[in-house]
Amino acid sequence: MLTSGLTQKELDFIEELELMEEMLLDKIPNLANDLIAKGLTYLAHDYITMGLEEKGHLLLLKADELYPGYHKTKMAEDMKNDPDFAILVRSLSAELILVALSTARDSR
Repeated sequence: MLTSGLTQKELDFIEELELMEEMLLDKIPNLANDLIAKGLTYLAHDYITMGLEEKGHLLLLKADELYPGYHKTKMAEDMKNDPDFAILVRSLSAELILVALSTARDSR
């Protein structure tokens, strides 16, 4: 993961995100896959908004691998039940659109 140019505070935050990812995937026994997928979506948002799109995308793919179709089905239910999560998903959607536009512009 490319972390050059990040502040110490951002590097410390990335370390915390990595610990949370490890906890979601390995440390919390019997955690339902839909909750893991939701947690990974939160983490993906943080990485993408920090400009670490590749890591964020990998987490979104991992979430879909653990709970196939999460981002097409269960996520909508989670958004209805959790207003904060709904805001995060809308922000994540906007960030992904900006990344896609930037990538398309750069590839010209």
